[in-house]
Amino acid sequence: MHENADEIKGKVLSEIMVGNSLSRLALQDGMPDKRTLFRWLASDEDFATKYAHARVIQAEVLSDEMSDIEERCLNGEVDAATARAVLGSKQWRASKMAPKRYGDKLETTVNATVRVNAEELTDDQLAAIALGGSS
Repeated sequence: MHENADEIKGKVLSEIMVGNSLSRLALQDGMPDKRTLFRWLASDEDFATKYAHARVIQAEVLSDEMSDIEERCLNGEVDAATARAVLGSKQWRASKMAPKRYGDKLETTVNATVRVNAEELTDDQLAAIALGGSS
């Protein structure tokens, strides 16, 4: 009995959530090739939305894995250099999958200069500027 596309899509989403990649999935028996998976993502809006959500969940899985690696490093089970490399990779991937939660926070400051043609201002506006207020 062959599974229908919806059942396969469900399996794909489940596997993505727990950390699998499309490349590895495409190599598994009973799974479509990578081209088909990408075609589904491009043509099936519902699947694409669920896939994006699965990637956010995958970022949570990566976060849990990072905690485990940190603990193993602190217990001396993993050397610091290896932990740093693996943690950096997982952190980068999590930041791309769930940028709102794991991405870098950017602070933006805007400085603006406003130029005004004094000839276009009313006497009240000019007086307010001279007094340090606004109108």
